Amino acid sequence: MHNLSDWRHQSSADGANQGTVKLYRQARELAAELGFVLEEAATGGGSDGNFTSALGIPTLDGMGAVGEGAHARHESIVLEHIARERHYWPACWSRDG
Repeated sequence: MHNLSDWRHQSSADGANQGTVKLYRQARELAAELGFVLEEAATGGGSDGNFTSALGIPTLDGMGAVGEGAHARHESIVLEHIARERHYWPACWSRDG
């Protein structure tokens, strides 16, 4: 299951850049304020985030909708999580930081 409670950092050979670490900490704090846990999970795979991270741009990835079967015929989302995400993303974008 792919969900908002996990984020994947895109990394260089040195691991996540400091800007990404700061961004993740801010995202995690906001999630806690909204009553859920945002956990770290490093994974492989292709993503546009690989390009931004390689340029040193703070990058969080894998924070899409909660669901199953990504990119498959049975792909679905869990409706109960949409309200949480509806509040989370505007709060993320409105933060100073």
